[in-house]
Amino acid sequence: RRIVRRMTAPSSLPYILLTALAACGPGARPDASWDEQRLSAALSDASSDVRQRAAYQLGERRPDGAYWPLVKALGDPRWEVRANAARALGRVSRKDALVPLAHSLHDNHWWVRVKTAQALGERRDPTAAPYLSVALSDENESVSAAARRSLAEVAR
Repeated sequence: RRIVRRMTAPSSLPYILLTALAACGPGARPDASWDEQRLSAALSDASSDVRQRAAYQLGERRPDGAYWPLVKALGDPRWEVRANAARALGRVSRKDALVPLAHSLHDNHWWVRVKTAQALGERRDPTAAPYLSVALSDENESVSAAARRSLAEVAR
């Protein structure tokens, strides 16, 4: 008895995926090549992925020109965007960034509170100490640990 194997055409899935990726086009997603103004505008994009990437990229810089869009992003419905916005605000040189960051210590998502506590520690601003002291009693252990480390940074 002889087994006959049929030759099948190669799967078209890789071609479909390549076509879909090409449709996205270069620069469709925020990256390090984008300037601060373009990243700030992307914080209002309909796509949560674009907003998250824009906030992350702003966090890699000292985004003083993006202060207000970042403050607005702290109210984003996606926790990932809020966490990256808090991280970015920690790198802004404006003294008034302490106020929105202090409010983010009460965010309903624990990771946003962790990133906010870390951002306050990075600022090394002694006026953040009372807010971080309150965060020491957060019910989430990661948040209280981040607040403890940040308080040590602020005390330096």
